[in-house]
Amino acid sequence: MYALEAYDELLKLKDDPEAFIKRQKEIIGDAISQCPTKYQKRLAQQQWCLEQLLSKYKDPTARMNKMVELFWSGVSTFEETLRTGKISADPRTHNADVILFKKK
Repeated sequence: MYALEAYDELLKLKDDPEAFIKRQKEIIGDAISQCPTKYQKRLAQQQWCLEQLLSKYKDPTARMNKMVELFWSGVSTFEETLRTGKISADPRTHNADVILFKKK
């Protein structure tokens, strides 16, 4: 499902929170199931962690602000990894080597 189609579908459910959450979980589950099998378990774990973290925020604005913070933190970590070739100091992320490619 394309992101815009999913957005439109979820927008129609804005007045029914239970149906919205149910369909949101289905869309996320479908997206994870379309990924290579070897990544599916890890993606499901990451989604669960994200849901647990965001469940603390009951105010939609606070929740959105936390999501933006997480996004930019991820961008920063990715940029640092590309720049240095080293994975962050977080021991949970030390499961792969970064191979730097020579610049042309």
